[in-house]
Amino acid sequence: ETADTLSALREIRLRGGLLAGITNVVGSSLSRETDFGVYVHAGPEISVASTKAFTAQVLATELLALRFARMRDLSASDGRAWVTGLEQLSSQLRLLLEQAPVCRELAERFCKARFTMFVGRGANVAVACEGALKLKEISYLPAEGLSGAAMKHGPLALIEQGSPVWALVPPDETRERMLGNLRELKARGAFIMAVAAGDDEETRALVDRVIPLPPHHPALSPILNAAPLQLYAYYVALANGYNIDRPRNLAKS
Repeated sequence: ETADTLSALREIRLRGGLLAGITNVVGSSLSRETDFGVYVHAGPEISVASTKAFTAQVLATELLALRFARMRDLSASDGRAWVTGLEQLSSQLRLLLEQAPVCRELAERFCKARFTMFVGRGANVAVACEGALKLKEISYLPAEGLSGAAMKHGPLALIEQGSPVWALVPPDETRERMLGNLRELKARGAFIMAVAAGDDEETRALVDRVIPLPPHHPALSPILNAAPLQLYAYYVALANGYNIDRPRNLAKS
């Protein structure tokens, strides 16, 4: 609902585009100014830094992607597997929320870190950016979310002995290249916290701590990966005594 989003929407309308909205708030500007769309019904978002609305909107776009895929060339059996994965998502997220004590322990260790890096590949680049954004928004700590492909082009120079790094290593086509990133980070002394499959022994051997991902449909790893990063940002802010719901210099529109 920020002014830049609405101005983009109005520009597209002026050019004759068809507008769909994905929003949480019934009666919001976005819902009034679009032609059709989806309410995610995540409930009231009290804090300025959106968490559950973020997750719900990612889920809505997953459903949209599934619909488009079935209209094109995704088979019925693959579509059913995706839907089954979506139905299992809530129980899988509960398993990740049980990792809150681990996230808190890590947050208390690195609550004064000068810099934190979040690294992912593919769809999880956006999740790495979400982790960095939450840490900046509510903890006021310098952080960067980036693609593992871009890591060597500058950001790697920021890593020193003991630098905290979150790495997203789901068991998909990005895993092998992420392992290469882990080796580069470890060689430079980073303390690596990975979100990876619970049975991924190769990743476990390369990193310092693992938040285990339950078995899941590959398309759903961004939703699962976001949860521990959001918990980490929450506990860092808590450890530093900041007002988590009302971060400085930010406001709800």
